[in-house]
Amino acid sequence: MDLMKVPLDPWAQRAHLLGESLPDVIEACRRYIDAEYEQKDLLATARTFLVHDFIDTAPSDIESLTRVWYFPWIEASAELDLALTHTMLGMHRATYDHQRRGLELVVVGSLFVAETTSATEGSRWMASALETPMFTRAIDRLGALDFYQAFDDDTGWIRHLKRHYWAVCDIIHVKGTACGLREVQPSSLNFNGMSVPEFNGDAVKRSLDFFLDTVGHTAVALALSNPVLLYGLPLDEKFGLNGPLSGFFTDDQTDRLLSLIPDKYADALLVRSASLPEVESVRDWIQSLPDLSPEEIRRQAAEQSWHIDEDA
Repeated sequence: MDLMKVPLDPWAQRAHLLGESLPDVIEACRRYIDAEYEQKDLLATARTFLVHDFIDTAPSDIESLTRVWYFPWIEASAELDLALTHTMLGMHRATYDHQRRGLELVVVGSLFVAETTSATEGSRWMASALETPMFTRAIDRLGALDFYQAFDDDTGWIRHLKRHYWAVCDIIHVKGTACGLREVQPSSLNFNGMSVPEFNGDAVKRSLDFFLDTVGHTAVALALSNPVLLYGLPLDEKFGLNGPLSGFFTDDQTDRLLSLIPDKYADALLVRSASLPEVESVRDWIQSLPDLSPEEIRRQAAEQSWHIDEDA
């Protein structure tokens, strides 16, 4: 960067420094992920999950939808996506902040759709008339539910989740020098009081590793809230274009969910959920439905004014 070309006007100066530095930071981060980051395949799966699967994790029964609609899941996926954006920009403290909000929203959404939670809680929160429950209190309330409690007895997940949450809070609230900007978001150039973004491989690795841990805990929380997601269902074959709005996964989606959950949690989830009556009944019902014929799918497409290639 040619510092002799930096303008004197403070806002033009800031714009110039950002415009000059950020393209290089972004490209260096892209190259690092592609060539050096050891968990790049899992990161790609996490990104696909956020973009294509996350909204389908929300329960679509009328009671849940009238409580919070899709808002917590839409917001959570957007926050986690912004975490990736800020990592590529070299804005690592913001990365952790977005991760925290994403995790909080999933837990709070799970609490508001839980049967033991009053329907008015979610409705008042949606109307911005109720304070967002504290994370640890929300997870403790969920942990008192039978399925959560049994899973936690097997794995100690709630303790591990809280530990992860406190670790991200330490960074956000700057717990001493180890959580300061020099460690979290290094920059070798400070120009007229402005810290100029730069690429730092160690900082990117820490951000992405932590992100994958956050997504792993998020995936566990989603599966606990809606355990039928752990079982891929033949939605396309049974429903065609008129499948459920959300709340169920195909085989590919379930495979992505399970790949994001650490094995020690995934195994316990599968064992505990297999015998849940609500999971068994839904799986049996969908499997018992007849497969739609190609003619029926074409009829659905015509009703929705879609075109399907005859050779497809």
